[in-house]
Amino acid sequence: MKDRTKGRTALRPAKPAPAAPSRPAATPPKVRSPFSAGGGLSARAEGAGRFIRDTRSELRKVVWPTREEAIRLTLIVILVSVAMGALLGGVDYLFKLFFETLVASL
Repeated sequence: MKDRTKGRTALRPAKPAPAAPSRPAATPPKVRSPFSAGGGLSARAEGAGRFIRDTRSELRKVVWPTREEAIRLTLIVILVSVAMGALLGGVDYLFKLFFETLVASL
């Protein structure tokens, strides 16, 4: 049997963590009025305007599907949903039969 401790060093105890420096008591954050200068309602309105402009810019970059593509993809989604519903319904029915026979045999 091999010696598994060969070549390993002994574990050293962990060094104690240095003491945390003392801090003065935390002061409550200053509450700014939405009407004050520097970040008030005008800054929020500018931010909202920028958001709307950026959103319109991104929507212009979208490649929208043609009518035929949209119809074809919608039909695919409906068919896959119906197939998955039938599959899961069949599995559920098989489990129901299995458990009914299991309970009846007890």
